[in-house]
Amino acid sequence: MAKCFDYKVEREGGETNLIINCLPCPLYPSIEDHKMYMSKVIDILAQVGHVSTITLASERNYVYPFDQVKYLNEISDVYVDLLKRKKITRKENLSVDRRFIPERFNIIVKILNMIKSDPVGAYLYTVRRQREEEAKKQMNQQYAKSYDVFIKTLEIIKNELESTQLIKD
Repeated sequence: MAKCFDYKVEREGGETNLIINCLPCPLYPSIEDHKMYMSKVIDILAQVGHVSTITLASERNYVYPFDQVKYLNEISDVYVDLLKRKKITRKENLSVDRRFIPERFNIIVKILNMIKSDPVGAYLYTVRRQREEEAKKQMNQQYAKSYDVFIKTLEIIKNELESTQLIKD
């Protein structure tokens, strides 16, 4: 029996179509209306790579064409890049002082989860966190180097998000 978010990839000519089973899912299928769907689609794209269209299959099929899917492909790329290539969850990207690592790790995980479910919100949260960390650095100069490490990591995330058409638009 098919489960919610089971998927298949079909290739036709130069097109790659992602079909996600949403029939057993509790909410009507909508990437733009439900963070759960957005997050799952980004997870799937992170596994399968770029696609041309996405179909949320239910009683009726909801088809997202390439002009919409390209935004999702970019967000998936950012997510994968931050996690795998830039390795932003590594402790050397969080702090030089161990006492700050757990809190900063949680902040990064929150941002990564937001990138998948609400990329615009993730961008705004990252910008706000960066400002807050700059202010903390000014008040705690003895930990300036540790703050600089985390501020640089937040800058990397911000720049990655700013490179997407979703944030540019």
